[in-house]
Amino acid sequence: MLELLLLQVVALEGATVHTMEDGAVPAPAVVLIEDGEITAVGPDVVVPEGATRVDLSGRHLVPGLIDGMANHDAQHDPLHTASGVLLVRDAGNDLDLVTTARAATEQQAAVGPDLFVCGLVFDGQPPATTNSVIVRTAEEAAAKLESLLEWDLDYVGTHQGIPLEAWRAVITGAHAAGLEAWGPAPRGATLADVAASGLDGLFFLDAFAPADGGTTLTDEEIAAYVEAVSNAGLELTPMLRAYTRYLGEGDESALGLLSPTYEMQWRSELASRERYAQDEAWRADTRARIDSQRRLVAALHAAGVPLVPGSGAPHPWLVPGAGLHDELAEWKAAGIADADLLRAATIDAARALGVAERYGRIAVGARANLVAVDGDPTEDVGRLRYPSGVCLRGRWHEGTQLAEWLQSVREYQLDARDALDQPIVIDRPDLPEGAAPLLAGTAETRVFGLRTAVERYIVARVEDDYVYAMRRRAPRGLGMPDAETHLTQTISGDQLSRFELTVTSGGTIYRVEGVRIGGQFRLERRVDGAQVDTTSTTRRPMFVDVGSVLPSMILAKHRGAGPVSVLYFEGMDPAVAEWNAQLRENGLFVVGTPTGGMVAGVAKDGSLQKAQRQRGNDVERVETVERKTYGGPGLSLPDERVFRAEGEAAEASAPADPASEGPDPAPKGPRVR
Repeated sequence: MLELLLLQVVALEGATVHTMEDGAVPAPAVVLIEDGEITAVGPDVVVPEGATRVDLSGRHLVPGLIDGMANHDAQHDPLHTASGVLLVRDAGNDLDLVTTARAATEQQAAVGPDLFVCGLVFDGQPPATTNSVIVRTAEEAAAKLESLLEWDLDYVGTHQGIPLEAWRAVITGAHAAGLEAWGPAPRGATLADVAASGLDGLFFLDAFAPADGGTTLTDEEIAAYVEAVSNAGLELTPMLRAYTRYLGEGDESALGLLSPTYEMQWRSELASRERYAQDEAWRADTRARIDSQRRLVAALHAAGVPLVPGSGAPHPWLVPGAGLHDELAEWKAAGIADADLLRAATIDAARALGVAERYGRIAVGARANLVAVDGDPTEDVGRLRYPSGVCLRGRWHEGTQLAEWLQSVREYQLDARDALDQPIVIDRPDLPEGAAPLLAGTAETRVFGLRTAVERYIVARVEDDYVYAMRRRAPRGLGMPDAETHLTQTISGDQLSRFELTVTSGGTIYRVEGVRIGGQFRLERRVDGAQVDTTSTTRRPMFVDVGSVLPSMILAKHRGAGPVSVLYFEGMDPAVAEWNAQLRENGLFVVGTPTGGMVAGVAKDGSLQKAQRQRGNDVERVETVERKTYGGPGLSLPDERVFRAEGEAAEASAPADPASEGPDPAPKGPRVR
């Protein structure tokens, strides 16, 4: 293993260097690096005395590859860098996590790629991802964009559920802030709508629909689409592999590199796909659609439309790192030359992202992110798939180091699977002084059958008020940050009177406090004790929703059916939404929330029995696994709000009270291999 410390001068010698500068021909050259930046390139560069020299004789040196669309997850960092992918445009993520990860790439020990981020994406209701800003009108979009722009973002992202007028407002606001806007075409938008909107870049090919509603585009339609895109100055990340993957069976060897949550999601997707993939007519139709998309991409490339390759990872069977190479292979199958593919993944992508001064080329002043390969990639772009070494921010790593990274990821994921068996120790939620407990319990959340969170909750009385408190953590081993959520909220009558929310993640403590004063609800936010801001709203929320079991219990005790105002968070920004709760004859609550539908059944004592909730593209299933009522009736609900499964009494299907009045035992999760 060869690791060279920064603050040294590093000389890469002997390689055929592809600078990607216009008109330059690949040729042997010395690349001199200092403090993570290229300081000299050329055949006659004099290597200073004391410099660390790396012999790359017989190899080809190219700029680090750029993935134009992926969702960053820190556990995938080595997968990207070991594949030569050294800059990733993140297509939407948790604001704090992704901005912290971007800052971490300035630490020279980091092995992750550099990041180009939009933070939360703008979407409609329900959103496709929980990392969304939900907007319904142009005015709401403009206001929320102003708040989001307080973060240091590289571009603004949108998703396909956003209403058209709100979408146009986001694009206008992004341009006013000097940022580009990228995203898929909103549902119902035509390519003409996209071209007229001012959108800078388009994800996917969904906007290129055949006029007859069929499968394939005619040559005339392709020509018209190419002209429209060219005239609009639109750039495109086509994501061919996102379509062609449906004809494959999935490479199960990749699952060992992913956390159990991804494995369960990927296997579930494959199982659902197999139900229709056996239909030869469907397969023939899909092959015809893919052939049409390839012809479209080839025509766009020939016309000079800027195309940015993106992997879409880690969506099912789109592997971080390797997914970019799979996408380039699809472009090659479309007839695009290898040399053009190398340019697309380096200098052309950098220009499309507006970062060509620092990325996509080997030149003085550029970031020292470089990839060495055996053989000329302009003759076979597939040679980029297995780098023989990478220079990441000026630090050289030989191929043996890259192999060790991948092995370490496999070992980490094996340990993660074992860790799922371990009990989760959660402290009892805090209650105000003098509060008298009525009901307590422990609930599990599962996605694709995998336990993703454990929550302890407790309900108490303080005079005439009810206090609902919870503390939630995720199992160790899911690749999630070591985070804990603690919420205490007080309901007076049928309104929220105060709350305290604390989220501890990665050593940072986020705290939001709210209190109703007269006709206003005042909010104060702090990070690590320092005040961020104080805001207020005249709306009257009934409770706070952070994805816990408490909302169903509060509805059952204090409201029943009907509209209700709910305080929730987009990132750490508070927002108020209107829920509409319906109550079925069997006592089942059916609720529309900003993130999707929710159904929930509550027991006679007020504890949650079972709930199912849409969260982005996932469905969370929640169940109380332990509960106690402190010798009393708990919350004692009216009969019409008690869930009766198949006509049986709710008590018959609810867990029995633990004999002990001590701490609730934390249940153990399944063993996943």
